[in-house]
Amino acid sequence: KSKFFLQFSATDSATTVTKIQAGKEILQLADSLEPGLSLHRESILIHLGTCLQILVGNEMMRIYSGADDDDDTLSDQEIFAAFRDANICFKQALASAVLEEALDGSKKTATGKIRESLSMLEDMKRDFDNMDANA
Repeated sequence: KSKFFLQFSATDSATTVTKIQAGKEILQLADSLEPGLSLHRESILIHLGTCLQILVGNEMMRIYSGADDDDDTLSDQEIFAAFRDANICFKQALASAVLEEALDGSKKTATGKIRESLSMLEDMKRDFDNMDANA
């Protein structure tokens, strides 16, 4: 499952959902084996947040293009849940990265990238809300 989860490729929403489920299972396992903030957990959270962000982007493009007849479509409620979960993943990863940065100063790049992902996610959420309001 971890190989499948860690592999980035252009996929449809159904495959991305399967990756997200695998990522959540891997995160639960990591939480059992190594609870708390860790570099390993941070890595899983970043990857899981990115998969959720890709899913949201795919769904936004589907809505924007008017391709609502696809079997892979998610409801607005599922899209909002993906936004929420991605936000949680990135914020938890950021907490871990900030702690490591405070300890040795080596995580400035990681914290910057995570903040960039959070900012992009906020922009996507605003765009989705505008799409929803214009529908």
